[in-house]
Amino acid sequence: GKPRGLATLPNGLIVLSDVERHDLRLYDPSNGDVTALAGKAGSPGFADGDGEEALFNRPYGVVVDTDGSILVADQMNHSVRRVTVDGKVTTIAGTGDPDMIDGEIADAQFNMPQDLAIDSQGNVFVSDSGNHRIRRISMSGKVETVAGDGTAGFKDGDGIKSRFFGQEGIDVTADGKTLYVADGTGGEPQPYNRVRKITLP
Repeated sequence: GKPRGLATLPNGLIVLSDVERHDLRLYDPSNGDVTALAGKAGSPGFADGDGEEALFNRPYGVVVDTDGSILVADQMNHSVRRVTVDGKVTTIAGTGDPDMIDGEIADAQFNMPQDLAIDSQGNVFVSDSGNHRIRRISMSGKVETVAGDGTAGFKDGDGIKSRFFGQEGIDVTADGKTLYVADGTGGEPQPYNRVRKITLP
């Protein structure tokens, strides 16, 4: 497999997402045990459900929500999924089709979301790599673009006037006001390896 996302749960276990196995597992650092949580190993797909009934397609970045559940950037399903600690999976944003739509969470669409970050209030930031944008899923149930004009490239500037090329990892300060983005090359021979800082109003 290829584990990509890691996050520590309130109970001390570590959740890891695997983009090759298309599943999530739990690692117990106290004894080294690894157990299945959600998704069926080796079976990419898109389905909500419990444990192996649920299907992912390249689950990438993970964060722990304020209620202790896990949020996953399901990259090739172009969605953000929620996984409870007992393995129940639901889709919270994204339809499974790649697109770029802000607005109500039920209508929002993403294109290859790669990583997630969450602030202390529970607002979720999405590194939406296929759209070359940074998006925010607010606690009020709205999705909005906070940075990036949708064109691949490099340009500093205010919010949606900026440009990203291959944004990958993302993190946010607890107050939700400052974001840090690893803006890579996406595997292309381009000179875009930078750490970007986004300051929100």
